[in-house]
Amino acid sequence: MSSAMVKFSKEQDEILVECIAKHPPIYNPENRDYKDLNIRDAIWKDISGNVGRSEVINAHGRVLRASLL
Repeated sequence: MSSAMVKFSKEQDEILVECIAKHPPIYNPENRDYKDLNIRDAIWKDISGNVGRSEVINAHGRVLRASLL
């Protein structure tokens, strides 16, 4: 399933942006943990719980982050 097919509410998008901002390893290539996929996967699982959506949260976060840059 594509992230474009999954609808997130405005509130979920806002929570997602706030959660992503708190976790530099998922967006900052200069962060020492950026290349550690175990850490990044754990962060995405935590973010999924905070947003209340497990489906394609990682992909949606990437699309959302790209639109903000």
